[in-house]
Parts: sequence; structure tokens; C-alpha cells
Amino acid sequence: MAKKNQQKWLTDQISGDWKDKDYIIENVLVQCLFHYVEEEMNGKLPDSSDYDEDIKAGHITEGYAQKSCAWNDAIRKVYAYFKTERATLEKEIDEAFDANEIQRAIKAESDLYERDTEMLSAIVKYRGYMWT
Repeated sequence: MAKKNQQKWLTDQISGDWKDKDYIIENVLVQCLFHYVEEEMNGKLPDSSDYDEDIKAGHITEGYAQKSCAWNDAIRKVYAYFKTERATLEKEIDEAFDANEIQRAIKAESDLYERDTEMLSAIVKYRGYMWT
């Protein structure tokens, strides 16, 4: 008997028309982040107060809680970027092209690429924490 695809939410992201490898890499990373935050964590990443009881009970150390908070802060930043901030940058690029301000558009595209790389790198850096 064939096993059910447990990651259908992800395979749906790359099915269909041809997609370049760079798009697939970017999309898979971002969709993994969205799924982790929205589905697995129900939209709430823990902050320092969420670890107080576990620290008091001796289940985790303060050092572990601090590392987790740093991770969660980084992932919140990346999530916000891909969920809302990136669209603003894309709109600026479109507006520059529409206004025939090609140099400004090219610079904005370059800045977007660099920012995307920074944010995607953070997903890879903290991938070991993306489990529940």
C-alpha cells in the first residue's frame, strides 16, 4: 500500500509548470518557514516569558532559552519580510519601471536580491530549530 504524501502542502508549491531551480529553492524555503510559523506554531513563536516555567522546573537552562529567543526573533524578522515587507520592495521596483526610471529599478532589484539572500540564509542558518 502506498504511503500518503505527508508533505503535500510543500509538493503543491512546486508542481505544475516549469520553474527555474532558483525559484524552487527560494519558494521551498519560504513555504517551509510559512508552514512552520502558521501551521506548526499557530502563528505564535515563543518569547522569553514562555520559557519561565520550563527554566524554573529545570527542563531547560537559561542559556537554551536565550538561544531560542534569539532564534525566534530572527525567524520573526524573516517571516515579516517575506509576508509583508518584500511586497513593498517589489512595488517600488514596478513603480520605477513604470516611471521609466531604469537605473533606480535596476538598483532596487539588486537590493531586493541581496535582501532576499540575507533572509533565505537566515532560514538555512536556523533550520535546525524548525520542528515542534
